Amino acid sequence: MAATTGTVAIQEWKGGEIVFAGGTDWAQEEAARDKLYPNLHEPHRLKSLAGIKIAFISGGTSAVHCLAGDVDGRLYTWGRNEGQLGMGNIKKSSVKGFEDLQLSPVKCIVSEAIAVAAGADFTVWIAGGKALAAGNPQYGQLGDGSDHAYNSKDSSICIIYDPQPTPKSVKGTLAEKTVTRIACGQNHSIAVDNEGAAYTWGSGSYGRLGHRVQQDELLPRKVEEFKGRISVPADAVIAAGGNASFCTVNFPGQIYSWGKLKASGDSQMYPQNFMDLSGWNVRSFACGPAHYVVAADSSAITWGQATNGELGYGVNGKKSSANAAKCNALEGFRVHQVAAGVGYSMFLVGSDEKGLEKLPVFESTAPETAAAGASSAEAAEAEAAGGSSKGGKRKAVASEAKAPASKSKKAAK
Repeated sequence: MAATTGTVAIQEWKGGEIVFAGGTDWAQEEAARDKLYPNLHEPHRLKSLAGIKIAFISGGTSAVHCLAGDVDGRLYTWGRNEGQLGMGNIKKSSVKGFEDLQLSPVKCIVSEAIAVAAGADFTVWIAGGKALAAGNPQYGQLGDGSDHAYNSKDSSICIIYDPQPTPKSVKGTLAEKTVTRIACGQNHSIAVDNEGAAYTWGSGSYGRLGHRVQQDELLPRKVEEFKGRISVPADAVIAAGGNASFCTVNFPGQIYSWGKLKASGDSQMYPQNFMDLSGWNVRSFACGPAHYVVAADSSAITWGQATNGELGYGVNGKKSSANAAKCNALEGFRVHQVAAGVGYSMFLVGSDEKGLEKLPVFESTAPETAAAGASSAEAAEAEAAGGSSKGGKRKAVASEAKAPASKSKKAAK
């Protein structure tokens, strides 16, 4: 099992192409959704990343942003920006009610990363065998030992959790280890090292950290269940849902889970066997807020609720599935990796996959909001090099980004 959600080593393959299904409404402007932010009910190729060999991808169970890394170590991020895009800044705006947006992929300031994972509004990277994090620190999910909280008013209590837009090293015991895998849930993270151990940190509600207690952890803590006879391989498949975590172990075909897996029922406070994917050779596993995406054998498997077409069943396909089902548009494809977020799914496939050219292409036609004459990537690098603005407070974030006019067109056959 070589690939994981949010984690693939660049040297394992020659790179591929992203196929995307679901919503493109990053600004949540529902009135303009059909025209400017269409829902892609079937898997689409992305015009903005055409010709770029993608090594790995990542979303997050509550993420309204996406991440991708190419074979040369460059990172691309797009979607909402409250610090989690890793660009070193948070743009402010006088327009109320909207988050900062990056509408097309640009390079972030992390270099030579081999893996990345996205939470609701934070991101974790692996670079040089170490974990780096940026974004919202409220539950300790950045793993630096602090929630960065302070009282913003003298006369009353108004707690602000100061966003950390510049990626910094995750601290604690994990800082001394070589990190091989990373995944992020809504407000928590799970990592694997090269010695057969798993670590979790962040929000501890519903038992999602697997420590048998509902307690937040500001620093990475080892999951004690994985020791002795049951250990975690360095190339484990891991995933994190909103309130749950998943991990393969050293027994072939076995996946363990913990936390709250369904809306009803009790929480699992420690890792236990997960039987829903028995019989599948799972390569990659990703969780959205209400849907799951899996790469196994020569199939892409999805199930759950689909409000924006994220299951990839097509315009006339079913809108939800209680059980794991194949995404027919990608049947026969060897999906290298999957990722998921709020209302979307991503599939990373080989650029030479037979039938790839027949998939429709999604293309954003609106001009970027970056400085005239500069690409989004160049603008991001200029900000990082020239002393970017300080991060805005999480309580008040806004954007002047213009909504893109987007279109979906069939690729030439």
